[in-house]
Amino acid sequence: MSGVGAQSSPRLARLRAEIRDDRRAFDKRIAELAKLPTDGGWDSGACAIAAVALHGGYGAIESAIERVTRSLEGDLPTSPNWHRELLHGATLEIEGVRPPIISESTERVLKQILGFRHFFRHAYAADLDFVQLQPLVKRLLEAAPALAAELDAFDLFLSLACAPV
Repeated sequence: MSGVGAQSSPRLARLRAEIRDDRRAFDKRIAELAKLPTDGGWDSGACAIAAVALHGGYGAIESAIERVTRSLEGDLPTSPNWHRELLHGATLEIEGVRPPIISESTERVLKQILGFRHFFRHAYAADLDFVQLQPLVKRLLEAAPALAAELDAFDLFLSLACAPV
């Protein structure tokens, strides 16, 4: 992989800073999820915390992927399924532009959270249910260390691309 082409160092430095900001937001949501009881018995307040943290955590990662896609590739997908296409595109190496941002296993977990986010945004009258939320929380908490490592590796790629020649 040769790098990001004619991108300027200040532009890539800004991209790195914005991704770090998205990552801090994700880490806060993961910390909120980690504080929830693991043995069940969530009341409506705990369910609300889980739902908002899942929604916000996914949004932070999607924002980081959007930033990379816009900055390095130019355009976001525009189809009705653009969220899924964006997520899948993050698993691809774009020859001469960038390595994968996330792994396929991380994509699988994030697709589940994306499905929940869609439900959460559009199910105004639905009650939040521990039985449905807890497995998503568990999967995201389990995937978070791998996702962090993948984002660290991508940041290293960007830092090398920013380095003076």
